[in-house]
Amino acid sequence: MKRVIIILAMVFVSVVAWGQDKSSAGFGLDPSDEAAVAWMRARSDSIRAHRPVIALVLSGGGAKGAATIGALKYMEKYEFPIDMALGTSVGGLLGGFYAIGYSPDYLADLIRSLDWDLVLSDIVDPRFLPRRRIDYNEKFALSFPFYYRDEVNLDLSDFADFTDGRLNLSATAVEDATRLVGDNLLKSLPSGAAYGFNVNQVISSRTVGYSDSTDFFKFPIPFACVSTDIVSGKAKVWHNGSLNLAMRSTMSIPGIYVPARSGNMVLLDGGMRNNFPVDIAKDLGADIVIGIDLINDHPDMSADKIRNIKDVVMGALSMFAGDSYDRSIKALDIHIKPDLTGYNLLSFSSEAVEFMLLRGYRAAEEMAPQLDSLRAVIGPEKMQFKGHRAVDLEGKSVLIDGISITGVGEKDAAYIRSRLYLKDSSFVNSRILGDEVSRIFGGGSFDYVNYELLGTGEPYKLHIYGQKGPVHRFGVGFRLDTEEIVTAVLNLGLNTNSVRGSSLDLTTRISPNPLFDMVYRFVPSKGPAFNLRNSIRFTDRNSVLFGENYFNVSFWDIKQELYLSAINLLGYNVSAGIGNDYHRLRRIAGTTVVGDYDSSLDLRNFQNVFVSARKNTLNSSYFPETGVSAGLRGELISNPFHKGGVKTFGTVSADAVLPVSFWRFSFVPQCYMRFIMGGNIPLYYANIVGGDFGGRYADQQIPFMGLNNATFKRNNIGVGRVDLRYRAASNHYITVTGNASWDFINFRQIGSGELAWGVGAGYAYNTIVGPIKFNLHYSSITGGLGGYLAVGLNF
Repeated sequence: MKRVIIILAMVFVSVVAWGQDKSSAGFGLDPSDEAAVAWMRARSDSIRAHRPVIALVLSGGGAKGAATIGALKYMEKYEFPIDMALGTSVGGLLGGFYAIGYSPDYLADLIRSLDWDLVLSDIVDPRFLPRRRIDYNEKFALSFPFYYRDEVNLDLSDFADFTDGRLNLSATAVEDATRLVGDNLLKSLPSGAAYGFNVNQVISSRTVGYSDSTDFFKFPIPFACVSTDIVSGKAKVWHNGSLNLAMRSTMSIPGIYVPARSGNMVLLDGGMRNNFPVDIAKDLGADIVIGIDLINDHPDMSADKIRNIKDVVMGALSMFAGDSYDRSIKALDIHIKPDLTGYNLLSFSSEAVEFMLLRGYRAAEEMAPQLDSLRAVIGPEKMQFKGHRAVDLEGKSVLIDGISITGVGEKDAAYIRSRLYLKDSSFVNSRILGDEVSRIFGGGSFDYVNYELLGTGEPYKLHIYGQKGPVHRFGVGFRLDTEEIVTAVLNLGLNTNSVRGSSLDLTTRISPNPLFDMVYRFVPSKGPAFNLRNSIRFTDRNSVLFGENYFNVSFWDIKQELYLSAINLLGYNVSAGIGNDYHRLRRIAGTTVVGDYDSSLDLRNFQNVFVSARKNTLNSSYFPETGVSAGLRGELISNPFHKGGVKTFGTVSADAVLPVSFWRFSFVPQCYMRFIMGGNIPLYYANIVGGDFGGRYADQQIPFMGLNNATFKRNNIGVGRVDLRYRAASNHYITVTGNASWDFINFRQIGSGELAWGVGAGYAYNTIVGPIKFNLHYSSITGGLGGYLAVGLNF
């Protein structure tokens, strides 16, 4: 992580330094600039005939934009006729909204209501993630998407020789290996933490009526904003084109958002070139410039104050931007500068937002004498909003007629269209459109997906567009715990992020209980996905390093499955298919087996037919606060070659997790059930409970607080569990757990079943590589106190 921060810092500073040799202000990147400037100057001349031309200029500052809104709120009382609005970064975002009709009151409510942790990320509601992607995210702490370039050709015959008993790499081999890394891995790495999926929706849902490629100077309030083109090192002044792209690019903070792209330009936050575009307002003919300034004063650059990479970067930026900022301040007529000491571009807490709104209001109020003087100079003329106001899809549904999809080929576009719930003629709002693009983006095939409603009135045309991302991926996960000491999992996915077609997933678990899993998947243009799976699993619990062992067995399990998936039924992901299960029970030593099970050690080969359904909308796999997870699976199993004749039996299993949260507490009830219909069941299919998470040693294993490893239970079992969790601080959790099980051989003997119970209390800290957790527990199964320590993900 430290290296990543340093690289981002170096790029950030280098781009700014590169731009110092270029034209740092004004226009010049687009052929239309000269004509646009001339048009605005002529417009200013016509206004100047009866009063001064007034410009509103808003600086960048991230979360500190709340103060800008507060200042605008105070200025409303003057009803100044604003002739142009210009801004950079958050100033460009707010200036754009202001120019198309949104009031300061609306903007204040907006900045209060948004979940900024979500807005600053590409997080998608779990409802729109395919089951296979949820499973993947739960197991792999690090994932590296990558491309594969066919033109990278590593000819092994030319790669090396062993002359003189040494390995000698050829020059061609070194060059090809460099190209392999550069074209496949390095070019696949993201250029920011987020592509802006959620912030794009905030913009798109509020710019309806102004989403076409258009002239910003013809808005109700003429508007321009500034981005930085890192190709040329110049400022890009947006005055026409896509308003959504302009507003998104002006606030592409390096390291937080991936740069926006337009033509040959790669666009970052405009603050890198011109964070307070007063000079552009003057270029366009402004006589009076009202500036709302959120920029920090020059930091103390004395030697003892420069101690870390942050100090170096801020010092460099201050050095590069100082002259431009100083010129802007000198050109201002009314300078509104709130005191925002102690706040920064990420201060989005509700308390910080309210405080900065007030600070902005007070800063404008302190400028009342100058504002009064300006009102006297202007005379009685007041603000007249000319033109239509933008439509806010948060509070209104509108009619669309026609849907277009770009950014993919015709076949992929047809596939995406087939997955849309919307029809060509439909009423839509922000929730409906957000769900549609979330469903597309959640599939993992795109770097970004967004929408626009084109046209100036109903019916609008819905335009969905995106950019396909790397189709392959490599994932790594690990866990350290007191059961298996060290466990790692690796995944190679080929074409797994493609929109449709064939893909191959290869997963291996490296542990005392290893597993290899291979899944071939074909997604057709229409209908469910076709899957072919082969897995090999070896479980050996004969060597235990910590505590008692209630599951002292070892066995092989080799599965082949052919099934259909991605069948959506009432919000559940349904799969159905057939399989073959070969298993060999190698050893049972000192293990108590209860229930009607056959524990002979001979080889077994069973065929099965199965159907399963699962729904998962939990907001977190490990510390859920909202959503639901529920699953149901039925299986009919048969061995036609059984020595006693055809042996057939069935299993039904179900589980549910339903968290309820209030303040910092989460109440998480859970239930698990599994019923086996038939007698003398092969031991491999037996009910098993125990451990911190399910499926560790066998697919049907049910977690149980109070028992670290596992133990056998009778043919029918139900487990109820309740977690009461308290979030002590960000990522810190304290949990108290109680669970109980009831198991019995058949329903005639349900009353004589056996009760087992367990309790525990633990602490967990959630990290980027998975939770660090520790608990102490007690159960009626062990009859003693136990503990569990783990770092990493569950797999």
